[in-house]
Amino acid sequence: MDALKAKKAPVEKMIKVKVKNLKVGEKEVVVSNLASILMVKQSYLGQIDDAIKSDAGIASESNVRFFCLGKELKEELFVYSYEMFDGIVVQVTIRK
Repeated sequence: MDALKAKKAPVEKMIKVKVKNLKVGEKEVVVSNLASILMVKQSYLGQIDDAIKSDAGIASESNVRFFCLGKELKEELFVYSYEMFDGIVVQVTIRK
């Protein structure tokens, strides 16, 4: 994880991230590559209706986990930390 924290910030660009969850479905989030993973979570959760959140068991950002390319994405890191690119898919799991 130290290597991820040590990456230098690149030039800003906007990318489309496809966020998938079995209960919620797929949502596309457009974010800056300089955005934190927490900001991506908040953007994703902002697109979901409260009734759907309740049905899926989503209480807050703290019980939502993002995975991409075999790694859990840490909230304090950034999109560029994981070398995410336009069209990448992020899987969402819910902590119970």
